[in-house]
Amino acid sequence: MAEDTEDGVEGAFKCLVSITERSGNLRKDLKKEILEAVSNLRHYFTQLQTNLECKKETNKVLESEVKACKEEIDRLRNWASSSSGQVAPSRDRERKETTTACQVPAPAGGAGKLYADVLRSEARKEKRYRLTVTTKTNHSGDAIKDIIKTSVNPTSIKVGICAIKTLRDGRVIMETKSKEDIELLCTNINDKCSQLLDANIQKPRNPRLVIYNIPEEVNLENIEQIITTQNPELGLNEGEVAPKFTYRGKRNAMNMVIEVSSQTRQKILSTKLKVGWHICNTRDYIVVTRCYKCSRYNHKAKDCKGEQTCPHCMGDHNIKACTAPTCDYKCVNCANYNKYNGSAKVRENHSSMDKTCPSLQTTIQKYKQNTEY
Repeated sequence: MAEDTEDGVEGAFKCLVSITERSGNLRKDLKKEILEAVSNLRHYFTQLQTNLECKKETNKVLESEVKACKEEIDRLRNWASSSSGQVAPSRDRERKETTTACQVPAPAGGAGKLYADVLRSEARKEKRYRLTVTTKTNHSGDAIKDIIKTSVNPTSIKVGICAIKTLRDGRVIMETKSKEDIELLCTNINDKCSQLLDANIQKPRNPRLVIYNIPEEVNLENIEQIITTQNPELGLNEGEVAPKFTYRGKRNAMNMVIEVSSQTRQKILSTKLKVGWHICNTRDYIVVTRCYKCSRYNHKAKDCKGEQTCPHCMGDHNIKACTAPTCDYKCVNCANYNKYNGSAKVRENHSSMDKTCPSLQTTIQKYKQNTEY
């Protein structure tokens, strides 16, 4: 079918060229324009064919991944219904059974990693507690690290350090697995390095919820009173609901984002809110801050110090100017991850705007880890 279409289009082009060349009364400039137009049409048709082939290959990969995931779900369901009380199959065996179908294309020069494994590994990450160390004088990030390592001995205070890294602005972030460890570490740094450094524990952010399809008469000023009055079974008090902003969703419906404590979150998510004459669904509101200049996370374009990077192809242009076909997409965030993590590669042949992007999923997981759910 595709070959017949290609032959038909090429035949039409040849016929048009032949008629133009045989025409004796047609002006030379018009002949030239017609031939140029035919040449351009050939080029665009070839480009469309190339894009179509790229999309077919992408669809094959996605279809195989979906098929493998369905098979794994069916297998686990069968196991759950037929082997109650038995030990679940090992993860290693699961991985062997799905490797062939789920393996995604790897970046050039590195081994591939199962996309599902990337999400699983991120989901298994433990909650981390952080403190931020800043200089009181003019020390660099590396100098701050040296001062801490010289003054504080984690072995003697029995604290396990999970991570220590320097931010672009010179601050140093340190992580531990327990609240007690981070408090003890913060106290020691402030006691022993008080003249040079200042350490502060990062307070986890409160969770945010989105309330869907609220009435038009509801606004930021009256939402708290409406929720507490119309939903007495929740037992909410004044100050437990902090409205943040509203936005229009699908079909122009009005949605509102509120900030609450972890306890209030659990109460609200366990029911549907009565708001005016509406019964409203709620859900966790998790949005990663994305820069539309350099295509990276955790800052906005107005604060960006990086270079213009297309989120589709990593070119030095904005997304509106991108003409790259789908098969040429390359995610700047996953490419950077692969650059600095030689042993564990993730797929990078996708746009950084892709909702299934491993780097995006990792950033969302980190957001959740820093939220007091």
